[in-house]
Amino acid sequence: MFNFRANLVSSMSLAAALLMLSFIYGCGGGGGSEPNDDDFTAGSNKVDEQVALLRYLGNDVFVPGYQSLAQASVELVNSAQVFCSSSSLSATELSQLRHAWLTVMDKWQLLQIMRFGPIVKNNYQYRIQFWPDDNNAVTNNIENLLSGTQVITESVVANTSVGAQGLPAIEYLIFKADEQVLAEFSDSNTAARRCQLLNAITLNLQTITADLVDRWLASGEDFISDFTGKGIAGSGDTSKLDEMVSDVVNTLIEQAQFILLNKLQAPLGDNIPGYTQAAESWRSEYSKANLVNNLKAFKVVYGENNFGFSRYLNEVVEADVLDANMQERLQQLVDISEQIEGTYSQALASQTEREKISQLVELMQSLIVKLEGDLAKAMNATVGFNGNDGD
Repeated sequence: MFNFRANLVSSMSLAAALLMLSFIYGCGGGGGSEPNDDDFTAGSNKVDEQVALLRYLGNDVFVPGYQSLAQASVELVNSAQVFCSSSSLSATELSQLRHAWLTVMDKWQLLQIMRFGPIVKNNYQYRIQFWPDDNNAVTNNIENLLSGTQVITESVVANTSVGAQGLPAIEYLIFKADEQVLAEFSDSNTAARRCQLLNAITLNLQTITADLVDRWLASGEDFISDFTGKGIAGSGDTSKLDEMVSDVVNTLIEQAQFILLNKLQAPLGDNIPGYTQAAESWRSEYSKANLVNNLKAFKVVYGENNFGFSRYLNEVVEADVLDANMQERLQQLVDISEQIEGTYSQALASQTEREKISQLVELMQSLIVKLEGDLAKAMNATVGFNGNDGD
C-alpha cells in the first residue's frame, strides 16, 4: 500500500481516514505523501480549521489519490506491453489488460472532482479523459492515427488531439467483442500499428500521472504547500486560505453539475431506452461503476465526523444541521446508485431502474442548491462561473 504520511491535526484519526479512502486507493508501489512540516495545532478558530480542511484534502485525499493513479498507470503500461508481446493472444490476456484499464478508471473517479491546480496545466484533465465526446473525436482521431504511416510514439500521441489520448482512447481500442479485439491485435495487417498506438497512449498516460504527482509533492513543484496553507497559520494573511477554500467549494459545485448533466440527465433522456452512448464509459459497460465510485469520492472529499467540510461546519460555524443534511444527501446518492440493477445501458432501458436514476437527478439537483447556497455561505466562499451550467 502507499505510505500515507499526513500531518493531520491531533484530533483526527489517520486510521479512520484510511478506512474512508480504502474503497478507491487499492495497493500500489512505494512512495507516500509528503506532509507540511510547519508547526500547527488544531483549534476552533477559522484559520486553524481552514488549514485542517485543506490538509485533510491535500495530504489524505488528493496526494495519495494521484500517487495511486500513477501506480495504476504504470501497471496499465506493463499490461499493454505484455499483451502486445504475446505470440498467441487469448481472452485471458485481454481480460488482464482490461482489468488494468478498469483499475486506472477507478482511481480517476476520485480525482475527477479536482478542477484547479496542476490538473489544469498542459490540458491534463482532458488528456486523461476527454469526455463528453459530442463530436466523436475519440473514434475520428484514433482511426486517423491508425490509417497513417508515421510510426506512433508517445511523443506523437502527446502532441495530437486529446481525443486520441487517455482512458477513452484506450477503451476504444480494447473494449469491443473479444473476437474482434483479438483479431485486430493479431492480424499481420493491423496488429503492429494497433500495438504502437496502445503502447504510446498508455505511456503518455503514465507520464502525465507521474508529472501530476511531482507537481503536488514538496520534492517537486510543491503545490501541496500552496494548497494546504503552509506557513499561513498565525501570519495574519488569510486571503490565500480564503481563496483556496473558495476554489474547493467551486470545484464541488462544478463536479455536482458535471455528474447531473453528463452522468445522469444526458444518458437518461426523456424516454426508454435513453442514450446509452452518452454515458461515460459505454464501450466497456463501466458507466454504472464510474457513477457509484464518483459519488463515493464526492462523499470522501466532503468528509464526515472529524474530517473535511463536516469538521469545519461543526467546529467553526456550528452548522451541525447543515452538515447532517449534506451527509444524508450524499449517502442517499451512493445508496441509490448502488441499487441500480444491471449495466447502465440495461438500466436505461428499464422503467424501474430509470426511476432510480430519476431519483438521483432530483437528489443531485437539491445537493447543488445546498452547495451553491448554504454551504458556500457557511464557508464564506465566493461562488464563481460554472462551466457546466451555461450561465
